[in-house]
Amino acid sequence: MNKGIGGTLNEPIPYVDVFELPKSLLELINDYANHGIITKSTEYLLFEMDGMKYILWIKYGVIPNLKDKMGFEIRSFYRCSEQRDINKYEGLARRHIREGLYAVV
Repeated sequence: MNKGIGGTLNEPIPYVDVFELPKSLLELINDYANHGIITKSTEYLLFEMDGMKYILWIKYGVIPNLKDKMGFEIRSFYRCSEQRDINKYEGLARRHIREGLYAVV
């Protein structure tokens, strides 16, 4: 990443290692897939981490960096603070992944 130079205004996201970001996010997505279904039409994955709600936005389509193969790309990942994101949790169940981490499906 920035090799310790500079800073960020973003809060760290629990269970995500910024120094191993692709691997860390793939592990989180795989953990989710063990508890919920991810399809080509899935737009986001919901998590609860240490009591806070997080949303991981994904999109299925052509990935130019992978020789135009089809796959998922991560659009953004952040702690939910907007009511429209928090509303997505209504009526869903928490599935325990590991201590303090839940998939919400």
